[in-house]
Amino acid sequence: MDERGTALSSLVGIHDLIDTAHMTRSTVARSGFTVLTYLATLVIFFAYCYPISRFTRWLEKRAVNS
Repeated sequence: MDERGTALSSLVGIHDLIDTAHMTRSTVARSGFTVLTYLATLVIFFAYCYPISRFTRWLEKRAVNS
């Protein structure tokens, strides 16, 4: 991941998302639920960052072509 991806993840607040997953994991002591929690975290993070990343690439290409 390049610097833009790193900045994007810090903007989204990956630490807050992971902390919430940790709190959920410690509240419910079942391994299946822990896996589900982290998978849900992964899906939420990807669904939020991927479109932003694609849009940023499109804007960069558009700026270069103009």
